Amino acid sequence: MPHPQIKFGTDGWRGLIADDFTFANVRIAAEAIAAYIHARNGTADEDPAKGICIGYDTRFGSRAFARTCAEVAAATGIPVLLANDITPTPALSWGVRERGCAGGIMITSSHNPAQWNGVKYKAWYGGSGKPSIIAEIESHLGQPTARAWHITAPDDHGPEIPCMAAILLAARAWQPSLVLAFFPAAFNLITAHRRPSDVPPAASAVA
Repeated sequence: MPHPQIKFGTDGWRGLIADDFTFANVRIAAEAIAAYIHARNGTADEDPAKGICIGYDTRFGSRAFARTCAEVAAATGIPVLLANDITPTPALSWGVRERGCAGGIMITSSHNPAQWNGVKYKAWYGGSGKPSIIAEIESHLGQPTARAWHITAPDDHGPEIPCMAAILLAARAWQPSLVLAFFPAAFNLITAHRRPSDVPPAASAVA
């Protein structure tokens, strides 16, 4: 459903930090992404059991916003691989492909000024979500999301899962060669534990 402050563009939503890009709105965006992935349950490429990768850039608050997205998604039962450090967007895309995930979330605002940040969605193929995918994610904005899982502690995570992303970078316009740059990235598996006594009846669909 339409949201007054969240509008997905090319491959995600961008906003001014502390204006419309707030933790509350980031949670709403993350819930919509989680709802989209759950709606793809049973598909070959986007089944929620495949999990998602989440990365973040150097902008103010990006690490905390990424952690928030991880907690929201994990609370719905989706396995989450959260980058343990600053991650270039192509490395996040590589992680989605390498780990065979259903999709990925990147906290960045690309070329926009420093006061902006954003939530980008990368589909299972590592690239930007197609317009049809983004439109479906938007349709879940503001909809209640069933939670059957609980993060038991703020820093609950499993062992690091290494991922090496190789990105081709053009050296200079007048040099025909290419530089192969490696960005080592590790993802922590965010664990959520199901406590049957705490599971609300509405959450049975994702249990």
